[in-house]
Amino acid sequence: MLNFSWANAKPDSMFKKPGPRPFVPPEIDCPNSCKKGQGRRHQHGRHYPDNLRGDEKFLSDCQAGDSVCVKRILNGGPIRHRLLEMGLNPGTQIRVVKYAPLKDPIECQLKGYHIALRVAEASHVIVTPEKPST
Repeated sequence: MLNFSWANAKPDSMFKKPGPRPFVPPEIDCPNSCKKGQGRRHQHGRHYPDNLRGDEKFLSDCQAGDSVCVKRILNGGPIRHRLLEMGLNPGTQIRVVKYAPLKDPIECQLKGYHIALRVAEASHVIVTPEKPST
């Protein structure tokens, strides 16, 4: 069918080492090629700090029913600007109401209103657990 003859095949050709590695975008290959990527968590091609302080975590890692306080927002781009416009300022108290059936988006309650955030957006927000009031 394919005009292939086992007699002409070279036995070592099956075990040849591959040639030069094909180009892989740095976002995908970052743990192997990027010094910034060592020891850091990656999601959607971005670097996250591995130095979360104390009990800090990402808003995207919270469970439904958690009450948290915004500590800081990563990324200086338009996503950060939009999150600040929506009221996610440092010190704001947030309650994670629920996740959508496919875990995206997240419904949160803050300042008396509800917002829906994509998990990718919520991964920019660093929060700490809200201290219970006594």
